[in-house]
Amino acid sequence: MLKIAIALIGVGLIVWRFADVYTRRRRVQALWERGVKAYETRNLEEAYTLFARTVKLVPTAAVFRRMLGRTLMDLERLEEAEQHLRLAADLEPRNPDGHLDLAFFLASRAPDRPDEAIDSLTRAVECSPEVRRALAEPGPFASLRQHPRFQALLHE
Repeated sequence: MLKIAIALIGVGLIVWRFADVYTRRRRVQALWERGVKAYETRNLEEAYTLFARTVKLVPTAAVFRRMLGRTLMDLERLEEAEQHLRLAADLEPRNPDGHLDLAFFLASRAPDRPDEAIDSLTRAVECSPEVRRALAEPGPFASLRQHPRFQALLHE
């Protein structure tokens, strides 16, 4: 009788774990979609809440951290934004998007730290050389255009 009870408990735990994983994926997807819609409509407080919940459920997903960082940046919560953007870049070191997001943050919100922004841009170019062409276009890195290291990065 005891062996049957233990077996039933074991089966119950396996079923519970499977159901948790399955429903977690659906919950995360729903939170993400709602967060993106809130961000697109500039409902930043709601976007923050939804993205923070996705990060809590999947803390190693760089894309969730990047969107949370962008939202925090728009809310002018700069210290927190930088933490999430740095962690996102570290979680996916071969993804240029994380380095570009961090560089944009530094160029736009920490203009006294151009070398850090250019370091992030350099890593983005190392990950994906076609980023260099995008940097040559007018855009979000205008504040860095005259910096000698930025110029060198464009012409390497």
